[in-house]
Amino acid sequence: MILNSSFSKVVIPRRDVKTNQVNITVPFKGKFTIIFSNNTITGTGEGTHIGRFTIIANHNDENYPYLTGTGTITAANGDQIFITRSGYIEDNGNGTISVTFDNTITRGTGRFSGATGSFTTISVANNTTSRGTTTFMGTINY
Repeated sequence: MILNSSFSKVVIPRRDVKTNQVNITVPFKGKFTIIFSNNTITGTGEGTHIGRFTIIANHNDENYPYLTGTGTITAANGDQIFITRSGYIEDNGNGTISVTFDNTITRGTGRFSGATGSFTTISVANNTTSRGTTTFMGTINY
């Protein structure tokens, strides 16, 4: 049993029966900058349990303003987290948009092999420059 630094949450490690690896669920949060083009976003940022990373994500906008897609988050050492995502776009009326996605961690590589979890991303982007910022918060089990 592990107590986090605020002693408000107990984290109980569990052993993955396939890999015999001990996994724990921990907070997964951070922020990144994005550039969007057509149906793809790319970005760089920093987050808990991953450090500095890059992200590339694609989405399908057939049901605009609702979006679905996939993405890959790559840590500085090359370890990856793979996600599926669904969300929606809102026009803020001032030349910016807000985009909210619910993301599911489906798997990973390296230290994230067998990773699961979920997190929410909230982005605000400028329609003219195609750039924005994103924050994310959730949990990852690895």
